Amino acid sequence: YPGYEYYMAVVKADCYGYRGNRVVQAMLDGGANCLAASLLEEGLILREEFPHIPILLFTPVPKAQLPLCVQNNLWVTVANIQQAQDAANVSGLHVVIRANGGSDIFGGPTTRDGFEQIWNTLIAGECTLTGIYLHSYNAKDTQDTQQEYDTFERITAGVDLSVLKLISLSNSLSLPRYDKKPYCNACRLGNILYRIESD
Repeated sequence: YPGYEYYMAVVKADCYGYRGNRVVQAMLDGGANCLAASLLEEGLILREEFPHIPILLFTPVPKAQLPLCVQNNLWVTVANIQQAQDAANVSGLHVVIRANGGSDIFGGPTTRDGFEQIWNTLIAGECTLTGIYLHSYNAKDTQDTQQEYDTFERITAGVDLSVLKLISLSNSLSLPRYDKKPYCNACRLGNILYRIESD
Protein backbone atom coordinates (compact mmCIF):
# COMPACT_ATOMS: atom_id res chain seq x y z
CA TYR A 1 0.00 0.00 0.00
CA PRO A 2 2.34 2.73 -1.24
CA GLY A 3 1.94 6.46 -0.89
CA TYR A 4 1.47 6.85 2.84
CA GLU A 5 3.84 8.67 5.15
CA TYR A 6 2.62 6.89 8.28
CA TYR A 7 1.95 3.17 8.59
CA MET A 8 0.29 2.65 11.96
CA ALA A 9 0.44 -0.88 13.35
CA VAL A 10 -2.51 -1.55 15.63
CA VAL A 11 -1.21 -3.59 18.55
CA LYS A 12 -4.14 -3.41 20.98
CA ALA A 13 -5.12 -6.37 23.14
CA ASP A 14 -1.54 -7.63 23.30
CA CYS A 15 -1.28 -7.74 19.52
CA TYR A 16 -4.71 -9.36 19.20
CA GLY A 17 -3.53 -12.17 21.46
CA TYR A 18 -0.26 -12.81 19.61
CA ARG A 19 1.55 -11.53 22.67
CA GLY A 20 3.96 -8.82 22.79
CA ASN A 21 7.00 -6.94 21.89
CA ARG A 22 8.55 -9.43 19.47
CA VAL A 23 5.48 -9.02 17.26
CA VAL A 24 5.64 -5.24 17.59
CA GLN A 25 9.33 -5.22 16.69
CA ALA A 26 8.62 -7.36 13.62
CA MET A 27 6.02 -4.81 12.50
CA LEU A 28 8.47 -1.95 12.95
CA ASP A 29 11.14 -3.89 11.07
CA GLY A 30 8.58 -4.46 8.32
CA GLY A 31 7.92 -0.75 7.84
CA ALA A 32 5.44 0.40 10.47
CA ASN A 33 6.51 3.77 11.85
CA CYS A 34 3.86 4.39 14.49
CA LEU A 35 1.72 2.26 16.80
CA ALA A 36 -1.84 2.29 18.11
CA ALA A 37 -3.23 0.71 21.26
CA SER A 38 -6.62 0.87 22.94
CA LEU A 39 -5.82 1.66 26.55
CA LEU A 40 -3.47 3.92 28.46
CA GLU A 41 -2.04 0.89 30.26
CA GLU A 42 -1.15 -0.70 26.90
CA GLY A 43 0.49 2.51 25.76
CA LEU A 44 2.62 2.75 28.89
CA ILE A 45 3.86 -0.82 28.45
CA LEU A 46 4.72 -0.13 24.80
CA ARG A 47 6.49 3.10 25.70
CA GLU A 48 8.87 1.29 28.06
CA GLU A 49 10.10 -0.91 25.23
CA PHE A 50 9.78 1.56 22.35
CA PRO A 51 10.78 4.99 23.66
CA HIS A 52 10.75 6.96 20.39
CA ILE A 53 7.93 5.63 18.18
CA PRO A 54 4.64 7.59 18.05
CA ILE A 55 1.87 5.76 19.94
CA LEU A 56 -1.83 6.63 19.58
CA LEU A 57 -4.43 5.56 22.14
CA PHE A 58 -7.82 4.79 20.59
CA THR A 59 -9.81 4.91 23.84
CA PRO A 60 -10.21 8.41 25.28
CA VAL A 61 -8.14 8.96 28.41
CA PRO A 62 -9.70 10.41 31.61
CA LYS A 63 -8.77 14.03 32.29
CA ALA A 64 -6.77 13.20 35.43
CA GLN A 65 -4.48 10.90 33.44
CA LEU A 66 -3.74 13.26 30.55
CA PRO A 67 -0.52 14.57 32.18
CA LEU A 68 0.72 10.97 32.26
CA CYS A 69 0.24 10.87 28.48
CA VAL A 70 2.36 14.01 28.14
CA GLN A 71 5.10 12.51 30.31
CA ASN A 72 5.17 9.38 28.13
CA ASN A 73 4.53 11.07 24.77
CA LEU A 74 1.33 9.15 24.11
CA TRP A 75 -1.12 10.65 21.61
CA VAL A 76 -4.73 10.70 22.80
CA THR A 77 -8.04 10.36 20.96
CA VAL A 78 -10.79 12.94 21.32
CA ALA A 79 -14.30 12.11 20.08
CA ASN A 80 -16.57 14.72 21.70
CA ILE A 81 -16.56 18.29 22.97
CA GLN A 82 -16.08 17.33 26.64
CA GLN A 83 -12.96 15.32 25.80
CA ALA A 84 -11.72 18.22 23.67
CA GLN A 85 -12.23 20.66 26.54
CA ASP A 86 -10.41 18.33 28.92
CA ALA A 87 -7.45 17.97 26.54
CA ALA A 88 -7.23 21.51 25.16
CA ASN A 89 -5.32 23.13 27.99
CA VAL A 90 -2.88 20.32 28.67
CA SER A 91 0.37 21.73 27.36
CA GLY A 92 2.46 19.27 25.39
CA LEU A 93 -0.41 16.83 24.84
CA HIS A 94 -0.76 15.41 21.32
CA VAL A 95 -4.44 15.08 20.37
CA VAL A 96 -6.03 13.17 17.47
CA ILE A 97 -9.70 13.65 16.58
CA ARG A 98 -11.79 10.54 15.94
CA ALA A 99 -14.28 11.57 13.26
CA ASN A 100 -17.53 9.67 12.79
CA GLY A 101 -18.86 8.77 9.37
CA GLY A 102 -22.25 8.05 10.90
CA SER A 103 -21.88 4.44 12.05
CA ASP A 104 -19.11 4.63 14.64
CA ILE A 105 -20.46 3.25 17.92
CA PHE A 106 -17.55 4.85 19.79
CA GLY A 107 -18.63 8.38 18.96
CA GLY A 108 -17.03 11.25 17.13
CA PRO A 109 -18.62 14.27 15.45
CA THR A 110 -21.09 13.59 12.62
CA THR A 111 -22.09 17.22 11.96
CA ARG A 112 -20.16 20.21 10.75
CA ASP A 113 -21.07 22.18 13.88
CA GLY A 114 -19.99 19.34 16.16
CA PHE A 115 -16.69 18.96 14.35
CA GLU A 116 -15.99 22.70 14.34
CA GLN A 117 -16.64 22.91 18.09
CA ILE A 118 -14.04 20.22 18.72
CA TRP A 119 -11.58 21.63 16.17
CA ASN A 120 -11.81 25.22 17.42
CA THR A 121 -11.51 24.14 21.06
CA LEU A 122 -8.33 22.20 20.37
CA ILE A 123 -6.79 24.80 18.06
CA ALA A 124 -7.33 27.51 20.68
CA GLY A 125 -5.87 25.40 23.49
CA GLU A 126 -2.35 24.66 24.65
CA CYS A 127 -2.36 21.07 23.36
CA THR A 128 -1.05 20.09 19.94
CA LEU A 129 -3.72 19.00 17.46
CA THR A 130 -1.75 16.25 15.76
CA GLY A 131 -4.21 14.35 13.58
CA ILE A 132 -7.60 13.01 12.63
CA TYR A 133 -8.87 9.57 11.74
CA LEU A 134 -12.08 7.92 10.59
CA HIS A 135 -13.04 4.38 11.50
CA SER A 136 -14.92 2.58 8.72
CA TYR A 137 -17.71 0.60 10.28
CA ASN A 138 -18.48 -1.78 7.41
CA ALA A 139 -15.83 -1.50 4.71
CA LYS A 140 -17.21 -4.49 2.81
CA ASP A 141 -20.30 -2.42 1.97
CA THR A 142 -19.30 0.17 -0.62
CA GLN A 143 -22.44 2.25 -0.13
CA ASP A 144 -21.96 2.49 3.64
CA THR A 145 -18.28 3.30 3.26
CA GLN A 146 -18.85 5.95 0.61
CA GLN A 147 -21.42 7.54 2.89
CA GLU A 148 -18.85 7.61 5.70
CA TYR A 149 -16.27 9.21 3.42
CA ASP A 150 -18.84 11.76 2.23
CA THR A 151 -19.74 12.59 5.84
CA PHE A 152 -16.06 13.04 6.72
CA GLU A 153 -15.52 15.38 3.78
CA ARG A 154 -18.69 17.34 4.58
CA ILE A 155 -17.85 17.95 8.23
CA THR A 156 -14.21 18.87 7.50
CA ALA A 157 -14.96 21.04 4.44
CA GLY A 158 -13.26 24.41 4.69
CA VAL A 159 -10.82 23.24 7.36
CA ASP A 160 -7.16 23.09 6.40
CA LEU A 161 -6.36 19.48 7.23
CA SER A 162 -2.83 19.96 5.90
CA VAL A 163 -1.87 21.55 9.22
CA LEU A 164 -2.22 18.11 10.80
CA LYS A 165 0.66 15.68 11.03
CA LEU A 166 -1.54 12.60 10.54
CA ILE A 167 -4.74 12.12 8.47
CA SER A 168 -6.14 8.60 8.18
CA LEU A 169 -9.32 7.26 6.61
CA SER A 170 -7.95 3.79 5.90
CA ASN A 171 -8.05 0.81 8.25
CA SER A 172 -7.38 -2.86 7.55
CA LEU A 173 -10.70 -3.55 5.90
CA SER A 174 -10.97 -0.39 3.82
CA LEU A 175 -7.32 -0.22 2.75
CA PRO A 176 -7.42 -3.06 0.19
CA ARG A 177 -10.84 -2.01 -1.15
CA TYR A 178 -10.72 1.74 -1.74
CA ASP A 179 -8.33 4.17 -3.36
CA LYS A 180 -6.20 6.37 -1.16
CA LYS A 181 -7.69 9.82 -0.68
CA PRO A 182 -5.23 12.48 -1.86
CA TYR A 183 -5.35 14.35 1.45
CA CYS A 184 -4.58 11.24 3.55
CA ASN A 185 -1.04 10.46 4.63
CA ALA A 186 -1.60 7.61 7.12
CA CYS A 187 -3.18 4.17 7.22
CA ARG A 188 -4.00 1.92 10.16
CA LEU A 189 -3.01 -1.73 9.89
CA GLY A 190 -4.73 -3.99 12.40
CA ASN A 191 -6.75 -7.05 11.43
CA ILE A 192 -4.93 -7.38 8.12
CA LEU A 193 -1.61 -7.89 9.91
CA TYR A 194 -3.03 -10.79 11.89
CA ARG A 195 -5.09 -12.30 9.04
CA ILE A 196 -8.35 -11.47 10.79
CA GLU A 197 -11.19 -10.58 8.41
CA SER A 198 -8.78 -10.11 5.56
CA ASP A 199 -11.11 -10.99 2.68
